[in-house]
Amino acid sequence: MNEDNNITNGDSINIKSENNESKFTKKNIIFASIIVLVAIIGGIFILKWYLYSLNHVYTEDAEVDGHIYAISSMVPGNIQSIYVHKNEYLKKGKLIAVINQSAYLPEMLQAKANYDLAKEKLFNAGGSIGNFAGNAFNNYYLDKFNLKKTASSLSAAKLTYKLDKRNYSRGLKLLSKEFITKEQFDTLKTSYLVARQNYFVALNSYKAAKRSYVNAQYAKSIITAQKYTTVKPLEAAIKVAKSAYKSAKANYLNTFIKSPVNGVVSEKMSYLGEYITPGTPIIMINNLKKVWITANVKETLVANIKKGDPAVITVDSFPGRIFKGIVKFVGSVTTSKFALIPTNNPSGTYTKVTHRLPVRIKIINDKNHILKPGMMVEVSIKTTK
Repeated sequence: MNEDNNITNGDSINIKSENNESKFTKKNIIFASIIVLVAIIGGIFILKWYLYSLNHVYTEDAEVDGHIYAISSMVPGNIQSIYVHKNEYLKKGKLIAVINQSAYLPEMLQAKANYDLAKEKLFNAGGSIGNFAGNAFNNYYLDKFNLKKTASSLSAAKLTYKLDKRNYSRGLKLLSKEFITKEQFDTLKTSYLVARQNYFVALNSYKAAKRSYVNAQYAKSIITAQKYTTVKPLEAAIKVAKSAYKSAKANYLNTFIKSPVNGVVSEKMSYLGEYITPGTPIIMINNLKKVWITANVKETLVANIKKGDPAVITVDSFPGRIFKGIVKFVGSVTTSKFALIPTNNPSGTYTKVTHRLPVRIKIINDKNHILKPGMMVEVSIKTTK
């Protein structure tokens, strides 16, 4: 009986051992199969990513960029009124705020009065000088013309006088030799005397015309002198007054602060009643219609990126939504050059690092302008190689 029991117990132990070995083998096969399957899937993923990376550049170091305008005053003073609110959309030219005008308006009005007075003084001086100048210049040109006319008459009378004088002298000789009659000689003598008289009359007329012309020249020179002693200083005073008026008017107009662009008020920096100086921001404006992507790409990957390459953009704020863009340009300077702490190490030690270059990407399918400056994005650029 004992032997039979021992045999039975031994057989049961062997059966259990075989079952355990069978279960262990199945577990190993399943585990090994899972490992192989994971390795295959991982290999496929790695191969796919490798093939993808051959003609794509991917980076998570990217964000939405845009111009943010700091709107400030050009003149100092207390803020009298503010007409905008945060997140309000503004059109170009909309009135944002007004600086207290208690000093600027009277200054402009006084400058305008000074400018008008300077113009009036010049007008009055110019009127009196103008009347005198009109007569003087009129006499000058008349006397000049008369001088030329009398000079021409004198030349003709002088020529006639010389000819008649020569004929008279020859007549005396001919009369003494009785080659001409007394009547013929008297005719020559009469012509000579008339020509001499005409010559002296013309000479006196010329001298009188010359004296008148000299006097007219003097009067003209007085006008020129008055122009420099009276008119020129008044003209200079007008220029000074006009410049002061323009400056005062510009200061007054600068108390009205208007939006230079279309955009949204992203932040209010100053408030009603606050005293501000030129350059102190009142509000910040950003234009959502003019945003782009700045992707910082490793310098080892930018060689294949060209202008016009397509890009796919994903944003955490809008999961499942794909934005498209095109490369506008690759930056000419790495981002480290604009860092507050320079990367140059003067101690002598050196560690080579990979810098990044900014790549600007234009967004082409954000018609509703939902992308805001500062949003972090992921970018994949399809390259030609």
